[in-house]
Amino acid sequence: MGKDLNGKELGNGIVQRKNGRYDARFVDRFGKRVSISGNDLKDVKRRYNEALYENEKQINIKQSIKLDEWYQEWLNVYKYDVIRENTRRSYNTVYLKHISPVLGNMYLTNIDQLQIKKLIKNLKKSGYGFETQNKVKILLVDIFNKALINEYVRRNPAKGISVKRDEKKEVRVLSEEEQTIFFDCAKGTFYNNLFVTAVSTGMRIGELAALRWSDIDWNNRVIHVTR
Repeated sequence: MGKDLNGKELGNGIVQRKNGRYDARFVDRFGKRVSISGNDLKDVKRRYNEALYENEKQINIKQSIKLDEWYQEWLNVYKYDVIRENTRRSYNTVYLKHISPVLGNMYLTNIDQLQIKKLIKNLKKSGYGFETQNKVKILLVDIFNKALINEYVRRNPAKGISVKRDEKKEVRVLSEEEQTIFFDCAKGTFYNNLFVTAVSTGMRIGELAALRWSDIDWNNRVIHVTR
């Protein structure tokens, strides 16, 4: 039992120092020494009992960590050798461009759903479409899921956020006259063969860009799409 400067019992774990401040200490379930101090004994006891309760019910966190720090840990531990290098670059681009400048320097426990919603809403206002908004949300959901597993947070603030798709716009097909004008203008340009192949085959831009001469069977007039 701790005592104050007059010898009065203060309770387990609480003592009064010579300068008059009260200290309450205990070792939590993570093996970390927790210290609570102040000049108001009633306030110290309240905060001490709350900390003991959270530790007993296992609702306290392991430690405070900033989002930027946890992102690097998440990427190197949970995504290392799991995702391709291109995917890793994509994650870094999305995180460093859209998430880190807004939330990166904040502690995980201080980030709430409202802040994430504002981040996504501001992306939309800045002209970013559904894909970018959704990538930000998906990335944050997984980052906080892993933080939850490791007891850095008690909840996932990115969950429950919905990102609406952009309204579908009616696709307009070029008229025959417009097509004629387009290809007349394209003749002799660097991209003429690309345009002709795209329209003639219906291949997507990624398939066209990956084509090699070896993919073309000139004798049978066939293009093999393999990449």
